[in-house]
This record gives sequence, structure tokens and C-alpha cells, in this order.
Amino acid sequence: MAQSYRSRFLSIMSANERRMKILFSDLAIALVGELTRRAGPDGTIPRSAWPDVQAAVDARVTAFFVGRTAGGQRAPFDILQDGTVFPLSPYARALWQAITNAVRVPVEQEATLMRRVIPPDVMTVMRGATGDPFAAAKAQVREQVFRPNPLARYDAPHLWVDPNGYTLSERIWNTAGDTRRRLDAMLEDGIRRGRGVLNLETGGATGLARDLEQFLIPGRSLRRTRAPYGVDASFDAMRLARTEITRAHGQAAQMAAAMNPFVEGIKWNLSGSHPRPDICDDYASGGPNGDGIYPLNEVPNYPAHPQDMCYLTQVSIPADERQTKLDELRDDIRHERAELVRLVGPLQVDEFTRQLLGQELEIKRAVPVGTPPVSPARVVAPPVATPPQPLGEKPIEIMSTGDPKLAFLKSPVEREMTRKADEALNEIGKVHGYKNVPRGHEITQINDRRNAVNGFFDPEARPSATLKKTYSVVLNRAYLQDNIEHVTSTTVHEMGHWLDFHVLGKGKFASESHIPEMDNLWRAIIKSKRHQQWVGQLERSTGKIKQYHTYVASDAEVFARAYTQHIGQQTKNESILKMIAEDLADNSEIKLQWHADDFVEISQAFTSFLRAMELLQ
Repeated sequence: MAQSYRSRFLSIMSANERRMKILFSDLAIALVGELTRRAGPDGTIPRSAWPDVQAAVDARVTAFFVGRTAGGQRAPFDILQDGTVFPLSPYARALWQAITNAVRVPVEQEATLMRRVIPPDVMTVMRGATGDPFAAAKAQVREQVFRPNPLARYDAPHLWVDPNGYTLSERIWNTAGDTRRRLDAMLEDGIRRGRGVLNLETGGATGLARDLEQFLIPGRSLRRTRAPYGVDASFDAMRLARTEITRAHGQAAQMAAAMNPFVEGIKWNLSGSHPRPDICDDYASGGPNGDGIYPLNEVPNYPAHPQDMCYLTQVSIPADERQTKLDELRDDIRHERAELVRLVGPLQVDEFTRQLLGQELEIKRAVPVGTPPVSPARVVAPPVATPPQPLGEKPIEIMSTGDPKLAFLKSPVEREMTRKADEALNEIGKVHGYKNVPRGHEITQINDRRNAVNGFFDPEARPSATLKKTYSVVLNRAYLQDNIEHVTSTTVHEMGHWLDFHVLGKGKFASESHIPEMDNLWRAIIKSKRHQQWVGQLERSTGKIKQYHTYVASDAEVFARAYTQHIGQQTKNESILKMIAEDLADNSEIKLQWHADDFVEISQAFTSFLRAMELLQ
């Protein structure tokens, strides 16, 4: 059974709740670590250490909510030249992803409804529209005086100013400050009362550590207290997220409806979990006829209050009026009037969604009457070549068998795989060398048909049975022996994970920890068409295929694939470039690599990133 659009929105909200819980859990673990490092032999933190504890906690919480822009300023988001929003912190990234998904749902819903009633001749013209509907609405000042246009009053989610005068960025800042103050009060009270951090006998989280987890992680059993700092430090952040996602979704629904010529109104519906009468009841029974139905330009402010779960639905024109509306649209087409047929609308799902999110609203303008549509020129900077760098000592050994005593039994396949893996290490060395990286790791080969992968990265740092060294990269001979050419790209890909974990993240994946040095690289990746395609596929998929899409779009995997393509293009390695070409030529829905023009900015950002991490000479 197909999932309803309302259900899809609720699924987005649920997914965000789960994501936020994971993020707050990670923050709690980090804060417990800060407390543990400052605890004495008896497990308590001396009062004299409180200023140091406070500084460490405040820094962690601030980094959870805000990051740094390219100019070094603290902010939850950075805004690119075309209006693209680039989240800079774990909280902002999760929130903006949910907002993006929530905005797309009503656009897709409106597109589906329009396809059912619009004939092919009109559909073709409307899908070719290039005008900016928001710019067009704001230009019609005279008409707005008599009949306000909802499109003229629209602001993208990050630009909307609330009744208190705050933008989304400022609302996140305020939430970060409230969270810091409540955590500081709770921890200072615990330290003053001598509560230990951990159970010294079991090492388990008791005392102050458990208090912190219960205080910070959404959904945990709340600690009973009458303290002035309350019982749940994450409440404000969770409430803000729910409210912002709901508002973005509701605004998108109204804008999409305004661009559908077959919609004449919006109905305000009470949530099934509506707890008690409030202003929402007035809205649900308001409107000209007292039935909760409002003209498109008279819908009350939505949501009506924080955590409002009421929802909006469209009201279509009567069926017997559809033909008249179609005749009007055809007349618009014949007379080249810049009406709905000339403006981007819900039928162009991707473009209209991007505009709702604030992209290109100041670049594209409505197309004047009689003027052919002109797409803004795309400027592609030439790739920056990176000169070869000294190799340095390779940090990783290549083992072709599980037992050095049996080395003389190496097959031709093993020897060729070893040669190709060594080729991969040489290509990496040409791009950024091996200075300042850990040693004593090895690449090992296995022959396992049950593990249907070409290779994998093992971050657990287990010693191998042979050399007592860490085997980080594993190549699976069972799946590579039929295509030896892929050994080079597979090795570079897994070495990308190795670099991400051991070198950049110092024991954790830097790509998933969102280190500030990666900000410009992630800007370029998220801006690419390929990344937007992965996110869209993930949102639309279900069941087992969703698990694969989740894996494809995960930060660590995206980083490793981008790293592989960067190494291949910089060194012009034939094996890697062949793998990329094969992926792009494949008929499967999911492409794993980027087209060359889509990768230019990513490659430039990679070079700058490696230089910033002092891996380039």
C-alpha cells in the first residue's frame, strides 16, 4: 500500500526525532568524557575544577549547535552565493535535512494532483517554465494592494523572521545558550554536592554521569528534581526542530497550492492527538463559511504555536470548472501571457523545491512577456592540477597471504592483486604523501564469497594473527579476481576510509564528526547534482533498498568515493578512471561517482582541505 503524503511527513518527523536522539546521545558521551577526565581518584570533581569543566562543557555544547563559516564566524549555517544553505553543525545538519525533506513532500503531492487533470499539451508548456514565481509575485505591487499574493509574502525557512524578530540562525543560537545555561546549572549543583561521575567498582554511569544522560538525551527516564534548571536540557532544541520542520512543510504546502490553478483554498485540520481546546480549534472552525476552509491568501499563520501538529489540506475547484480553467491556461499559452504557464511550479519538483529552500531566488527573475527563457550561465572553473609530492615511507604493508610461511604458494591472482594494491598506494603518495600518518598497518587479502563486497575497512584496530599489526584494509579476492582492474580503485576507496578514521579523525570518522576543516569540502559535495540525487533517492525509497540508499548517502561512504575520484583524476590513473566511466555508463538507477563537470569544485576543495590538514607539501 502506497504511503500517504501525510504519513510521509510524519515519517520525516519520526526520523528526525531518532536522529536527534542519537546526536544528543553522542553529545552526552562526550560530556561524560570531559567530566571523567577531571574527576579525582574518588570519582568526584573538586569544586576548584568547575571553571575548567564549565569551559569544556560550553565549548562542546556550542559546537553541537553552531560551526564556523568560511570566514571563521560562528553560525549554524553558511549561505552560498546561489542561496544554498550549508549547515555547519550536527544539530543544524540534521534539522536542515529534515526541513528539506519536509518541503519536498507537498510539492510532490501537488505535482501528482496536477498531472491527473492537466492534458499533455498544457503539461509540456508548464514543465518548460523558467520564471521565478516569487520574484513575479513581489513585482506585482499594485495588485497586492487589492489582493495579496501568498507567494509575495514567502520567506525561505532560514530567512523567515519570527514575531520576536529572530531568524532560524538566531533561534538556534538562543537554544544553544539556553541549553548551556541549564547544563551548567545542573553540573555545578552536582559538583557542589559531591556527586561522583562514575561507579568506581563497575565503571558504569551512575551519579553525575547518569544525571547528565537523563538530563540531555530525549526520551530517557527523566530525573525527578525540583531544581530550577528543570528536567530535560534537550527540550528546547527538540521543540525548535519540530516547530521549524512543521512550519517549512506547511509553508511549502501553501506555496505549492498557490501555483496549482485547480486549487481554490486551504483547509485547517486538527491533529488526531490534539490534547485540549486552543487557538487551533478557532482556526479549524474559521474561514468565510466556518468550516476551516480559507482562501489561499487568508490562511492563518501556521503553525499556530510551538509543536503544533495540525495539518493543512488543499481544496480543489469543483470538477465542472476544470475545463474552464484548462481553456484559460491554453489561452495564456496562445497569447504568451506570463501567467502560471511561464512560472516554475510544482510540476518541476526539484526546481520548485530548491526555490522554496531559498536557492537562486535572488538570481532568477520572472521572464518578461514575449522574452524567450534564458538559463543563467554556468561558470565552471578549470581544475587545479596538483603537482606530484614526495611519497615518503608508506604507512601500510601489503600482505597477500594469511601466513608468511606459505608465501611461496602465492597464486598469480594474489601477486597481481598485490601489484595493483601497491600501485594504489603509489598514486595516493603522488597526491598527498604519507607524512604525519600512523604506521604499522597492513592490507590483507581474504577469499570469502559469503561477504559480497570487493573490500572493506576495519576500524577496530585488531592485530592480525601473523604480524601482530593492525589490518585496516581488506581486499576480497573472491570478488576481485574476475576484475583485477578494480583492485586499484577498491584499495584507494578503502584507504580513503583509513585516512578519514586514522589520520583525519584520530580514531573516529572525521567525515561523520564534521570537523571544521572539512566545511568547504562538504559545501562542494552537498552542492553537487550527484549528492542531491542520492538524498532524493534515499527519501523516496523504502524497505531493503532504503538500507542501501542510506549506506550510499552516508558521510563516510561519500567521502571515500570522492577521495577515490580525486586521486584518480589528479594522477590520471587508468584503472580508477575506467571504474568511474563504467559506473557512469551503467544502466542502474544509482550512480556512485560524479560526472567530471559536477566534480570540479569538489576536487578543488579536496586539494585545499588536504593542504589545510598539512598533508600537502
